[in-house]
Amino acid sequence: MARIPENSRGFAREAMLWLSFAFRPLRLTELCETVAFNELDATVDPLDRLLAAHDLLRWCQGLITYDPWTKDVTLSHSSVRTYLLSDQINCGPSSFFSVEEVQAERLLLRKCLTYMTFTDFGKGYRPNYHEWEALSRNWPLLSYASNYWASHAHALDAALEPYDHDLISRFCKTSNDERGGNFGFWIQCPSPQAGIHIARVTPPLYYAASFGLRTVVGSLISANKGMNLDAVGGRNDSTALQVACYRGHYGIAKDLLHAGANPYHRDRHGRSSLVYALRHGDKDMAELLRQYLASRTDPKGETASMHIEDASTTADAFEGCARVRRERDLYQS
Repeated sequence: MARIPENSRGFAREAMLWLSFAFRPLRLTELCETVAFNELDATVDPLDRLLAAHDLLRWCQGLITYDPWTKDVTLSHSSVRTYLLSDQINCGPSSFFSVEEVQAERLLLRKCLTYMTFTDFGKGYRPNYHEWEALSRNWPLLSYASNYWASHAHALDAALEPYDHDLISRFCKTSNDERGGNFGFWIQCPSPQAGIHIARVTPPLYYAASFGLRTVVGSLISANKGMNLDAVGGRNDSTALQVACYRGHYGIAKDLLHAGANPYHRDRHGRSSLVYALRHGDKDMAELLRQYLASRTDPKGETASMHIEDASTTADAFEGCARVRRERDLYQS
């Protein structure tokens, strides 16, 4: 590390930080893009993309490895990450490269969200795949940023700082812009050809619940008094409560129920939150839902006992179908 030129140390440190904490291997083009912008930028200046990939590989020779077949860049060995996180590095000439895990997660979250809030994506979801594809090919980090910013937020959760909440809140508020703004563009990214309908209707609360962002769910509820907690979204027209139960996020489900979410609500397949809790064998979640079902009145007149019995029957049928599929697959293998 001592061999890295003084004026290139910042680039090299950030590159190694990304390789240490990214949720998947990064392409070389992605890695170069990570150091081409700062947290407060509204876009990437083309002049900042002039960092040559071979320069980055030369500076970090022996520390990072490039695979020409996959075009992936990784740390040369797990010991590099261990050293960057160690107390030992602070006692020598390489102390500049010292990394603290929470700070690293925070940097990756902020840079991913900064990328997703670029003005270039502010026009929202694109009306067809070809237009989306033409735009996305010019943004090397788009795949990673769109798929993993929420994962970095989840890794921090309680350690999210007010600035992080503000950044997420501003991103979510763009959902009110034409075609969903930056938020709508993000929703389209995982499924560019099929995601337009979902981008049109799915509220930010649904995604915060789905990704397990409990503090973000709390912030959204607090900042939007009177919001419809039962607004539906996603492929199955589910509520935030239903997707929280499906994902097993007990704390979020409890917060939503306490705020007034309807435990009786069913998705377009007729499945309620309790069905998903029972299907996944989540006893604590199921008990929580039973308590709230007993204390609430269904607007459509269904009683708690009827709902609980029906949910149990539906969950059992789910398991029966799954067992048949497993036995069939075993027989055919």
